[in-house]
Amino acid sequence: MRNSSWLVGCLGCLLAFFSPSLARAGDFQVHHHDLKAKLTVESHGLEVSDRMTVERAGEISSPFHLLLNRGLELSRARLNGKDLKWAVTEGFQPRHFWKRPPYDRLDDYEIAREWTLSPPAEGWPQQFDLELAYSGAVFDSLHAPKVAYQRSFDTTTGLIAQKGAFLSGATLWLPWCGDGTFSYDLLTNTPSGWESISQGRRLDRQVDAKGRVSTKWVEVHPMTEAYLVAGPYRVRQMKHGNTTLYTFTYDNTPESLCKTYLDAAGNYLDLYDQMLGSYPFAKFALVENWWQTGFGMPSFTLLGDRVIRLPFIVHTSYGHEILHNWWGNGVFVDYEEGNWCEGLTTYLADHLYKSQESVQAAIDYRRAQLQGYLDYAVSGARDFPLREFTERESASTQAVGYGKTMMVFHMA
Repeated sequence: MRNSSWLVGCLGCLLAFFSPSLARAGDFQVHHHDLKAKLTVESHGLEVSDRMTVERAGEISSPFHLLLNRGLELSRARLNGKDLKWAVTEGFQPRHFWKRPPYDRLDDYEIAREWTLSPPAEGWPQQFDLELAYSGAVFDSLHAPKVAYQRSFDTTTGLIAQKGAFLSGATLWLPWCGDGTFSYDLLTNTPSGWESISQGRRLDRQVDAKGRVSTKWVEVHPMTEAYLVAGPYRVRQMKHGNTTLYTFTYDNTPESLCKTYLDAAGNYLDLYDQMLGSYPFAKFALVENWWQTGFGMPSFTLLGDRVIRLPFIVHTSYGHEILHNWWGNGVFVDYEEGNWCEGLTTYLADHLYKSQESVQAAIDYRRAQLQGYLDYAVSGARDFPLREFTERESASTQAVGYGKTMMVFHMA
């Protein structure tokens, strides 16, 4: 690995080129959500109340278009204590949400229905708090990805099940009116014996007379989506400087394994604090999942129960996911310009760890990446420009988005 001060200088130049432009297309921008969410496992049920802080960008009489998961029904919409009228349509009109709709990605919104709120008689204020309440069932059962390959795993847009709950931006469990960022407060209410996790700092946790658990999460940093993950977890925590480290694991997960991950998280934060600057969030958590995943969210990672038991993960993939809190979850990606963060994270994690072993190990790693690029991308004419990479969905897209992009940063 080259001198880190040189590296950070080069990254500054590159990221100035790659910096995202999260442009709004609609007439309204949501700046903050104040949320209460209750999970009911038996019915896959979700009940949400949301007080949204909104800024109007269009005309005072513009309709307010929102997308919600088709399993959810709106029951209340109020402005200044007065009920608003609404209409709902199956599907949605893309131009209500994008100036230039991404028609190649609209399949990601198949679960959506459009709710249109009518303006009050006097029109929308410039800034206002909109109160919504909605509920229903969320259960998209696990299924194979559209294109399965060696490193793929089952996926879902969101589900609430006996083994746990997983809600993300793709679930559309929050009202969505177009691309943008927002902060949020989230008060979760989960079944007895369950714990919840989201982005942000955990401020409070209470257990009521029936054993249901209420937990308050507060995220002050602008986010592009909000996660709600919950399950029958045992929580362990430790302080590392100003950061709280957690493990959310099942009862059969050994104490020693949790300690290994907590200690490793502290070591990775020290490494990247020195290399890149202060860790941007209040916490970092390892969260165990009942199906096999390798997700990196802002301030936590969701890893499968078999994955975390692989002896090499804590020395490789775990650091990769922690680093995403700088690249991808700290500095966002504008996918219209290409996803640069996987290649950069591979360079500063996977490749770095090899370089710490020896010069030869780093050379061998780069050679393997180049060989994969030749085998999976160049062979069969499956290569493509870096700006067209959005996510890994095959061996060839991995070879380009991870390996080829990593080599671009290495050559910088």
